[in-house]
Amino acid sequence: MTTYRPRWSIVLGLGAVLALVTTAVLLVLPRPDPIAIGFTGVMWLVIGAVNARRQWLAVTEDGCEYVANGFRLTYHWVDFQEYRRGRLRFRAGEVDHNGDFFSRWAARRLRYRVPVWMFPVDWRALPVRSVVEGVV
Repeated sequence: MTTYRPRWSIVLGLGAVLALVTTAVLLVLPRPDPIAIGFTGVMWLVIGAVNARRQWLAVTEDGCEYVANGFRLTYHWVDFQEYRRGRLRFRAGEVDHNGDFFSRWAARRLRYRVPVWMFPVDWRALPVRSVVEGVV
């Protein structure tokens, strides 16, 4: 089994987007405080980066497992359908989540696809190559 974590460029990029959105919202206030804006921006940069870095993708000969914020999705290579725009698409996936609203929503949204664009892995090198060559 090989485990991949998101690339640092993706992690820092997601954190920077959160920081910029938060800073833009604070700048709309009547009298923005520069120290509070800077602190909040750095705080959201760290929170976004830590949150994105907690995700991982485990690849085995039988399938792959994607774990993110409170949910785990398991896929089998025999259910693979296609690769499109940085995502592996499957016919079915097994979902395990912790029961809160956000993890249920995210698991439902990602039930049939794995975002491999986040991870430093060439999807053509995955064990699904023989299936991919027949589909793509």
